[in-house]
Amino acid sequence: MEFVADYSPQILVLPVGTNDLYEDVSVESMEEQICDIVYEAISNIKVAKVIVCQELHRCEPTIWTRFPVDLH
Repeated sequence: MEFVADYSPQILVLPVGTNDLYEDVSVESMEEQICDIVYEAISNIKVAKVIVCQELHRCEPTIWTRFPVDLH
């Protein structure tokens, strides 16, 4: 967040990908962490808008993931 604060942006785009999910982290915990980042950006850094984007798979996973991927 220090990097973001250095630039004082009006809009912050926060890309969230499936590699942000770990086996020992629940979806609820990830949601809470994302909300914390958004809250900090708006409250402390004074970002006007935060856009949270889901990044999709670019290729077949090379290891097992919790969420099946069908790229075809």
